Amino acid sequence: MLNNRSKILKTAYVGLCLCFLASCQNKEKVSEKQQGMQQMQQFPQAVPGAGSTWKAVKLIAKDKTNPNDKGKEFDVEIGGNAVLIPNSKLKIKVEEFFPDFFMDEQNKMASKSISLTNPAVAITVEEEGKPAYHGWLFAKYPDVHAFPHETISINLKDYIKK
Repeated sequence: MLNNRSKILKTAYVGLCLCFLASCQNKEKVSEKQQGMQQMQQFPQAVPGAGSTWKAVKLIAKDKTNPNDKGKEFDVEIGGNAVLIPNSKLKIKVEEFFPDFFMDEQNKMASKSISLTNPAVAITVEEEGKPAYHGWLFAKYPDVHAFPHETISINLKDYIKK
């Protein structure tokens, strides 16, 4: 009976040791993840919207009512003044540019790097001097958070370096 109890205690001890080791490894993983998140959260300052690499973006505006419209390209300076969207009464301003857009666990937007992996711009659109839209345009996913307007569509097409 004592021999069985000794075996059970040894097994329990080994199990506790394994659990302890596993939790230590998980804490190391969490701390590595936290360090990475802290570094990424610093990117908006290290890779600001206007940045030292890009000065503007190239957008394309299309008339949704005309199926033959190939669209008009126009440039908007990042962080600059609002620009009139061709063939409309709308003005658009590019607030921020994130070359490698991501959203962290606290829903903060940032850029993981300066690589054009997931380019996105934060825009503000005015119609007849009144705010009409504030949101995002994604180069690779134009239908995600698309500009909601009855007659005009706007897409992020290209990026202009300084």
